[in-house]
Amino acid sequence: SQSIKNLIFQSCDLGDHHNGGDGGDVDDGSSYNIEIIASALPLMDLSSLSLVDVNFPTRECLHYLLAHVEQAKELKLLDLSQNTLSADCISLLSRSIRGQNQVSRLILSDCSLDNACVKELTVGLRDYDPLTSLDVSKNKQISDRGAGQIKELLEANSKITKLHVNGCSFSEGSL
Repeated sequence: SQSIKNLIFQSCDLGDHHNGGDGGDVDDGSSYNIEIIASALPLMDLSSLSLVDVNFPTRECLHYLLAHVEQAKELKLLDLSQNTLSADCISLLSRSIRGQNQVSRLILSDCSLDNACVKELTVGLRDYDPLTSLDVSKNKQISDRGAGQIKELLEANSKITKLHVNGCSFSEGSL
């Protein structure tokens, strides 16, 4: 109907909504239907999408959602913090972001990223001009080797002006 066509979501936050008021976990049956979310992305006109600590039910669900990020044509901020992301997830994410060509701020804080993930990020986003802010903080498995890859990314992509790396395990001089 006409009224639904005019409804525009500016942001969507689907993270960490499984805690009850008494401090205990409550299973309210709200495991997110990733297929519905992914298919709705082109309709929502999102400028930000926050999927913090969503705990995707399966790896396939996460892959499905990441593959459809490119359909959110107005998306500027993507926050996947506190979700475990593998190197193949990062590769898929990078491809989707490049296809979408609008995300300027990417937050991957506390995602269990390692050096292989950073390598995929570097390969996938080195020529991606819209990106101005990257947060890979609180990823303790990123070592000096990963810091070298981040440095490569920054050298290849001068548009990145904000970088958050606190809580990573590399030495001060490696970046």
